[in-house]
Amino acid sequence: MAGLRKRGIGFESLHESLDTTTPTERPVFHVFAALAKFIHELIVQGTHEGLAAARSLGNGSAARRP
Repeated sequence: MAGLRKRGIGFESLHESLDTTTPTERPVFHVFAALAKFIHELIVQGTHEGLAAARSLGNGSAARRP
């Protein structure tokens, strides 16, 4: 978003009524982005932990996919 803003490009979400071209809406967008990144990292961490747990069982089922 910073790169777009430097070029004078804003983001407006019609669904969420969010417009990053206004000073009051920019922080809201950044909070949403930070939360989305946090949730993504939790999912990745949980996936890695689940795969490691499955591998520790020694049956190799986590490595095989149909």
